[in-house]
Amino acid sequence: MPVCHLPAQAVRDLDWVLTSPSLVRPIPEASLVSPDLTSTTRQWLQMLHQDPAPLLAHLHQRNTRRLGNYFESLWEFWLQHQPHLQLISQRQQIYHQGKTVGEFDFIIWDEQLRQHRHQELAVKFYLGIVESPHDEPQTFWKGPNAIDRLDLKLAKLRHQQLRLREHPIAQQWLHTRGITNLVPELLLKGYLFYPLEQSIAPPVVAGDHHLRGKWLYLKQLEQLLPQGEHWLVLAKTSWLSPARALAEHLLSVTQLRDRVRRHFEASSQAILLAALKEHQGVWQESERYFVVADSWPGPRD
Repeated sequence: MPVCHLPAQAVRDLDWVLTSPSLVRPIPEASLVSPDLTSTTRQWLQMLHQDPAPLLAHLHQRNTRRLGNYFESLWEFWLQHQPHLQLISQRQQIYHQGKTVGEFDFIIWDEQLRQHRHQELAVKFYLGIVESPHDEPQTFWKGPNAIDRLDLKLAKLRHQQLRLREHPIAQQWLHTRGITNLVPELLLKGYLFYPLEQSIAPPVVAGDHHLRGKWLYLKQLEQLLPQGEHWLVLAKTSWLSPARALAEHLLSVTQLRDRVRRHFEASSQAILLAALKEHQGVWQESERYFVVADSWPGPRD
């Protein structure tokens, strides 16, 4: 199958941003953003699948090397193509006496609702691990680099980022722009990864339909390999939508084993793998797995 017959990665990622379930359940401090996927929107997405040039041109003008920036740029493109929405500001930092008080990710004017909306965005990948910090087992959900944690991130969102409008300096900034009522909203997407050979419960904050994967230590690699015969190593900018690939880009079990081991000889960073199965001539992701160094997550927080 020619490469041009595979849908563009960026369009599939935009589709994923709009249609994938929330990583978390509703919270008191903000509404969960739920894009209105009307038939018009679906036709628009289909047109982008056929001609991704407008989206690719938009991304080319943005700094998308970091996954969070890529995620925000996809959302920005969506907002720009909603006739009833006007983007007022993006990544607006609020300063006081030379120090940053906080940042509004997006402020938009909704013509239909006749209100200003403050949207905080994040895309996250957390691995569940059972630890015993006080001699009592407890499950933590940590990012691949283990510095990030779901409970800490959600606390910051709830008590700082989504309440920035309440800060006197932020209120002054909003007032000078005629914004008197700002409705907070949260768009938090991503995956939760469960241990390969251990059953744990999802966190209580997880959305009912959150996306799932599995994770394992490098020393468990041989237990993983029987799970599939065709594999991809996913670059970070390919962590969003389920992977698709041409047959010639797939790795065999032997190739994957060598690729993973070479990676960890040079780096301790986690690596994301996708197992693929063939469907109607296209290889599509069936499961995804994080492989982490045997020393992960490192020193206890």
